[in-house]
Amino acid sequence: DAAHGSDEEDIETHFEFFDPSESDFLGLKGLLNAYLDGETYDCSGLVDAIVGQPTVGRVVRLEEQLDPIAVVSVMNLGKHEHAQFLQDVLAFLQASAPTQKAKDQLARHVTGPSVKKESVGLIVSERVVNCPLELSSPLQQSIFDEIKWATEDEPTQALRDSFKFDHFLLFTRVYYSGGAPG
Repeated sequence: DAAHGSDEEDIETHFEFFDPSESDFLGLKGLLNAYLDGETYDCSGLVDAIVGQPTVGRVVRLEEQLDPIAVVSVMNLGKHEHAQFLQDVLAFLQASAPTQKAKDQLARHVTGPSVKKESVGLIVSERVVNCPLELSSPLQQSIFDEIKWATEDEPTQALRDSFKFDHFLLFTRVYYSGGAPG
């Protein structure tokens, strides 16, 4: 309102959800480059895995923009067990676990020798910092919808089974105002 000294105006933005594709490779690589808080990892391998399974995963773009502003996908730990990106992610999580109890839980549920890795899905979820919070819930819901559909609609039993997870691993950043938690 110019009469009251305000220069604010509403900008209407449309977000579009797409299956990941090869054309998203560079945009996803830029988006996921800081996935492990700036640690070096096989980002290209992760992006290849995401675009390699377009039936389960979503990218979000602003209308008429080429680069994704958000992505969500799920990686089967058994299927990708020997992939460098997964080894890098798991090593990062182990090193970043804040307590020995957290490290033990990670080993017991995700990385240990007795874990049935085919039943654990790593949810890869990343968005640009200024992506509206309102997109978070539909994006997360979409991955669970797509997993359900994949267990019913993938063309082979092996593919359907690769999305039948008993557990999910999702890690995220936690920010504290005013410094350390407490």
